[in-house]
Amino acid sequence: MRSTKSKILSLLICLTPFAVMSALTKLFFPDTYLLAWMLRHWYLGIWAIAAAVAWFDAKWGYVLSFSYAASVVFGQVVGDLIRNHKISKITAEMTNQEITRMHGHPGFQLWMGAFAFAIILCGAFSVYRKVAPAGTSACAGAGRQGRRRGRPDGR
Repeated sequence: MRSTKSKILSLLICLTPFAVMSALTKLFFPDTYLLAWMLRHWYLGIWAIAAAVAWFDAKWGYVLSFSYAASVVFGQVVGDLIRNHKISKITAEMTNQEITRMHGHPGFQLWMGAFAFAIILCGAFSVYRKVAPAGTSACAGAGRQGRRRGRPDGR
């Protein structure tokens, strides 16, 4: 069981990306699509979820907070690139509906997709690390059972 001091430290480490993103948004990027959207909506809810997870399991709290921050940056940057590319393809013959659709920002979808992918990937690696590799005994190293030092004769 972890001590309270350790839990508070992991909580602070877990909340660091959120605090940095919030400060950067308010100071330098108030008009950025995705960051401004997060401030207007349920951004604080994500903080609370990550903090609760970090209190009970620091590793998963770190995964949530840092993958969240990375996926937001990914969604914003790649979303801007996609939107700017689509806007450059607007022609005079297009209808207003087509032009409006070209101005759409796919940042939210990219953000959620990247976040879900990171969580699933970390979960898969976590499960993979718990499974013993093929050809090894589950009791390897316990007493004199099994092979020693990987030699067939046990020496």
